[in-house]
Amino acid sequence: MKTSVRNTAPGIRGLNTVQGYRDLAPGEFVESVELTDDEHKNAESTGYFVFGKGAKTAETAAPPGTVTPPAAEPLPANVPKLKKIARDEGIDVGDAKSAAELTAAIEAGRAAKAAGGLTPPPPGPGDDLDNMADDDLRNTVAALTGKPVADYANTDRDELLKLARGES
Repeated sequence: MKTSVRNTAPGIRGLNTVQGYRDLAPGEFVESVELTDDEHKNAESTGYFVFGKGAKTAETAAPPGTVTPPAAEPLPANVPKLKKIARDEGIDVGDAKSAAELTAAIEAGRAAKAAGGLTPPPPGPGDDLDNMADDDLRNTVAALTGKPVADYANTDRDELLKLARGES
């Protein structure tokens, strides 16, 4: 059967189409996908996809446990007030001086906090990266950077560790 589909899950999800396996990014919409009846039933039962006419307008779900905050009030255009907001919220604005630069830094800081403040693990001996086999480390770096594993075939271990830790 041919159908339209949208991934409504907060992460990448895959479908076994008649043409082969296909990943769909969060919110990705595909106009015409051919699925077997069994695969359609299986994919539909996961709750990750919307099929047919509703797929075009379906919303992507927030990750489990996500609390949607109320809409923030617009930031003022006053530099001293923006600096106070940044200081009160613990946001590093770097060398931002103008209202536009401060506003951008505050919004970026808020977005980082909303994303869980994801930061690379601290460097140091004995962490999971140090204990990884070279091939696993290459695969991890490729996944983090979005580049093919082959791009790191000749990269030495120290450089791979720096890349995995976000140090280079």
